[in-house]
Amino acid sequence: MPRTEAAKNRYYDLPEELVGEFQPEALLAKIESGAAAALARLERGSAPEQEDLPNLAYFVALQVSRTPQDRAERRFLDSFMAGQMEELRFSAREQAVAFLRKQRPELSEEEAEAARLEILHDLNAGRLVFESSAEREVASMFLSLNESVEQLLSQCDFTLVQITGSVELVLPDTGYTRYDPHPRVPGTGSGFLGTETVETVIPLSPGSALVVTRGSGRLGYGEAGPEYAEDLNLRAWVQAAVCVYGRGQGAVVAARVLARRRRADLAARERRPFTMWILEHGEGDPQGGPVLGKGYSVEGVREEWFEVDASAHQGRRPIRPEDLWP
Repeated sequence: MPRTEAAKNRYYDLPEELVGEFQPEALLAKIESGAAAALARLERGSAPEQEDLPNLAYFVALQVSRTPQDRAERRFLDSFMAGQMEELRFSAREQAVAFLRKQRPELSEEEAEAARLEILHDLNAGRLVFESSAEREVASMFLSLNESVEQLLSQCDFTLVQITGSVELVLPDTGYTRYDPHPRVPGTGSGFLGTETVETVIPLSPGSALVVTRGSGRLGYGEAGPEYAEDLNLRAWVQAAVCVYGRGQGAVVAARVLARRRRADLAARERRPFTMWILEHGEGDPQGGPVLGKGYSVEGVREEWFEVDASAHQGRRPIRPEDLWP
């Protein structure tokens, strides 16, 4: 029931010492009301106002980062990157030994070196881990937010799609779906600009959805029939974490029947989580040859081979362990 699903108090609050009285909830409310007004004007066929497109861009950018499922992905990546950076940092022998001896002056250089190697071993084996916090999860929603909005405004189109026919849209508990029928690398994560065919869809009502595609910052209106509505419902069904919502029981049952009838189509529409790829280039390997990449996501670790453009390395220096020490 909605009264129990939306029951977490202060879900987006940050400590007052960090943000003062300006809590994220206030910003979210302002963005949501601005987006609602923009969508209402679009639905009526009224001329858009100057702030409509930015409001929609902020709404979409935050919608794909604020749900429990998205926060879990960001929590994983936050913890994973912290561990990776510490492992890289402690690979700088001289700086790490000096740091350990400063913390524990009784250590000899040999003992500090042994402690450094033990830390590296524990990090690599997963015995020493870092945990993110609820505050960091909320803060991550707003990291690079303006950059994401700028990208949406300049490289994406926003279309309010009205559904014709009798098929009602259902809403996944993720709040949105993203589907790319032609991914560049099979199974990898996807974003707003993955390929020319990627769609990010936010169902708004049983008969309408906001569809974000690659483009040039246009705002428009369109119609779609039952076939497209069924495809959106398949995405909603397979990408939901726990619940799928509808205007009534009939709409949810119809989506369930559809998913069973087209079970073979579900796998291609599954959610593709954020993935951190680390390319492992062996010493002596040619710069332009295939490189093994390990993809780390909340769903686990997997491997793929990548073709790397050798010219991408020109004028760039990789981060060295020494760079991570003050």
